[in-house]
Amino acid sequence: MAGSNNEQKSSEYSAPVAERRTLRLIKTGSLLFGVFETEVATTATWRTPTPLPDAPPAILGVVSIEGRMLTVLDTLKLLGESNKTTPRQILSLRGEEQLALAIDEAPETIEVNAEEMERSGQSEAIALAGTVNHQGAKVLVLDTERLFVAAFEGRERRRRRS
Repeated sequence: MAGSNNEQKSSEYSAPVAERRTLRLIKTGSLLFGVFETEVATTATWRTPTPLPDAPPAILGVVSIEGRMLTVLDTLKLLGESNKTTPRQILSLRGEEQLALAIDEAPETIEVNAEEMERSGQSEAIALAGTVNHQGAKVLVLDTERLFVAAFEGRERRRRRS
């Protein structure tokens, strides 16, 4: 009996613990996005990016934040939405691609489990990792590693068709 008790205890302790991650919520237009906090460098006050010649519509231009030149992306245009307002902030992302997102606000962070996120069935071009429900609202979780490619994807498809 003592052996079975030990076996029971070891199986209780070996159960996998759900990984909790912090998700930064981002409001842009009428949509709510999420970026994992480990992928966020800083949030800065809006400044108009310097446009890049022949850039796709989702690329607004470049700005310098904390000594880094960042390519600013319009998240709504990545999803084929139009943005009728001027963003109020720039969310700088970590990573080699040196990207930033034009946002209205980043109101809060939330904790999520990996199981809570529904994986995206969307096209790779959209750069969505999945969705999370937060207080009845659908949060579109961005896959920051695919953002730059997604910004160019629509342009490449148009080029191939012509």
